[in-house]
Formats: sequence, structure tokens, C-alpha cells
Amino acid sequence: MRKTQARQAIVAPLSKSDRTVPARDIVLGVTRARLDINTSTVYRFIKSLLESQQLISIPLPGRGALFSQWTS
Repeated sequence: MRKTQARQAIVAPLSKSDRTVPARDIVLGVTRARLDINTSTVYRFIKSLLESQQLISIPLPGRGALFSQWTS
């Protein structure tokens, strides 16, 4: 994947945290970066990171999921 400004803004909250991060914090990070990125684009990128195993998801029943970068 290319490193675009949008993708860097999406990954930044995950990189800066040593904890799991809810999707809303990822969306807020993009908003704070003042990038005009649709929320659906953020979720599509999260999905692609999950599919490429660069991100892991911890589901919370009734509350969504938390995300963390994959470390091995």
C-alpha cells in the first residue's frame, strides 16, 4: 500500500497508542488532521488493514470493536 497522507492519518492513532483503539478515535484522528476523508473511507481502510493482517480487531458485543496494530 502506498503511504498517503490520508492513510498516515488513519494509522496515526494506532501508532501513538500502546493500547487498543476504538474506530471513533481513528475517525477523530483524521478529523484533527483536517483531511477531507469520508468516514466510510476510514472504515474501508480499516477493513483492508484487517484483511492484510496489519491490524487486529477485538470485538466488544454491543459496543463495536477495538483495534490494534499486529505485532508478532
